[in-house]
Amino acid sequence: MVAARRYYYYLNERGHLFHIFDVKGFVQSKQKPAGPAYLRDGVFLDFFYQRLQRNSLTHITACNNNNNNNNKMSGGISESIIVEDNLVMTVDQFLQFFPYVSLCGKEKNFLSVQDAPVVFTDYNFNSELKEKKEKEKDLDSVATLSFAGSLQEPFQPSALTVTQAGKLFHPITTLKYLHRTTAEQPSESVKGLVGAQVGLKLGFDFLCEEQNRDGQYMIEWNGQKYVIPYSSDQ
Repeated sequence: MVAARRYYYYLNERGHLFHIFDVKGFVQSKQKPAGPAYLRDGVFLDFFYQRLQRNSLTHITACNNNNNNNNKMSGGISESIIVEDNLVMTVDQFLQFFPYVSLCGKEKNFLSVQDAPVVFTDYNFNSELKEKKEKEKDLDSVATLSFAGSLQEPFQPSALTVTQAGKLFHPITTLKYLHRTTAEQPSESVKGLVGAQVGLKLGFDFLCEEQNRDGQYMIEWNGQKYVIPYSSDQ
C-alpha cells in the first residue's frame, strides 16, 4: 500500500497560509511562520479550502507508521504517532496543533491555525442586487466575505460574534466538508475570523464601536444597527 503523503500548513490572523517545512521547530518553538513567503496561488488556495475538514484519529492513523506503538501517559494510554523522524507526538497533541486537514487522494494537508480555519480577507457589496432584494427584505444576501483565492461567504451581519479580545467572527457555511459529522465528531458551528483589513475597508458603512453602557460591540451596516453578542466558543 502506498503511504499517504503528509504536508503541514499554518494560517495566521491575516489570512496568510504558510507551508511548514520544519514541523518539529514549529511544534517546539513559539515562533510561527511570518513574512512574505505565504502561499498566493489562488487556484491552490481554493482547492485546499474546498476540501478542508476537521482532523480526526482516522486521518492521523491512516498515514502513521507507528500505529501499534502506545506510550504510557498521565491520564491513561495515548497512541503515539511518528510525525517526522525526530518527532513523536500523541494523537491528542497532534490534534491540538493540527485540528484541520485538507484531503487530496493519498495526500493529507494538516492545518494549524492562529484563530480559525478561515480568515475573511475582503468584502463585496452588490448595490444592483440590493435594489432587487429591498422589496424582499433579504439584504443579508447582497454582500459577501471573500477568502482563499476566489471563494465567497454570504455576509450575515446578524450572525456575527465577537470575543472578549475584540476579534470578530462570522459563520462558515459554504465549505461542506467542515460541517461533516461522524460519531467521533458531532455537529458544531464553524466560524471564520473577519480579518482586521476587512474592517478597515468597511470603515464608511461598517462602523464598529463599543457601547459605554454595557460593553457590547455593534455595527451599523446598510442603515441598520446590529448588536454583536460575545462568543462563548472562541
